[in-house]
Order: sequence, then C-alpha cells, then structure tokens
Amino acid sequence: MTNIAGRLTEHYTRGGLEAALLAALAAAGKDVERLVPGDLMGADEFHVGGAAATKALAAQLGLKPGMAVLDIGSGLGGPARQMAGFGCRVTGIDLTPEYVEVANSLTRRMGMSAQVTFQQANADRLEFANGSFDGVTMLHVGMNVAEKAALFRAVHSALRPGGFFAIYDVMRVGEGEIAFPTPWSAEAGTSFVETPTLYRTALAAAGFGI
Repeated sequence: MTNIAGRLTEHYTRGGLEAALLAALAAAGKDVERLVPGDLMGADEFHVGGAAATKALAAQLGLKPGMAVLDIGSGLGGPARQMAGFGCRVTGIDLTPEYVEVANSLTRRMGMSAQVTFQQANADRLEFANGSFDGVTMLHVGMNVAEKAALFRAVHSALRPGGFFAIYDVMRVGEGEIAFPTPWSAEAGTSFVETPTLYRTALAAAGFGI
C-alpha cells in the first residue's frame, strides 16, 4: 500500500462504525437483521446530494436486469444497492477495509448479498479482466485519485463495448486554495481535485466518448 493510500485509509477509518450504526438503527426501531434500503435514510450515501443524487444519476444510465456494474469507491454501499434495485449485479470496491466490512454486512442484512458484493481494492490499480462490466460508476472518488488518466484507461479496459462510465465528482471550477480538512482529505497531500477540462481530456485520451 502506498503512503498516500495509507493516509487515505487512516482518514476514512473510524473504528466501531458498524456497531454505532446498528445501535442507531435499533434505537430508531429498525430490525437490524432484516433491513430495507429506506431504513438507512441516506446514512450509506456520502456524496453531495445523498440518495437523491444517486437516484438521479442512475435514472440516466439505462440500467437493466442482468447488467454487471462496478462502483469505484463504494463506501458503505448505498449507491451500489440502489443500482442493484434495477436488477443489476454490482461489485463495489473501496480502499478502506472498514467500509468494505460494513457494506457487506448491511447488504447481508438487506438480503441482497446475491446481487451486491464489496471488496477492498485501490482505484489506482484495478485488477479486473478486460470486458468484465457493462458499466462503471464513480461518485465523489476522483478527488482522492492522483493518476486519473491511468484510472480512466483501466476503466475503459474493464468495460464491454458500448459500456458506460458515469462520474459524479467534486471538481475545481474557480481559482483559490482549498481549505483543509475537507470531507475527502485532511491535507493537501491526499487531495487531487481537478478541472472538468482535465477530466474530459483524460477520458477522451482513454477512448471514451463524452
């Protein structure tokens, strides 16, 4: 694990996250062994706009039953489980082992483990066979990825012909310094916010139509 990856893992790891989340759900009167998606009330969606933003994005993707989708930086799994609601089979990857553990646990408690799985992986080094997925999503993750061009090339290889790559990121649209800490980084050394122009250029170079 690189130094940057280690610092990012430390930034996102909370310790005792699952126990705290389940205790809060139980206190709210939820059956923690038989959860339904609405029980989490957006607590499993870390990006701006939460579950509503995921719903709006998913509506644009043409998701269909049987599609294989990869969610990069899957967090606690809210977006992946929403997409699975369209009948997709979703694989989520995240750098933080605690997030992966909690995401798999919540998915099991919702009875969705046959549709959605999560594994620990670094977005900088995707290790999937060419043509593994019909679609890839990345929601508020690029800010932590230094080598976006390399990531976009790897995503293009992992997609089947005609597949989609949907990105919803925080991007730089003006001048000025970022004040740390931010939700995605405690320091400048692990923050890689870039402009939409850079994204478009790197995506085109990787072979994507935009």
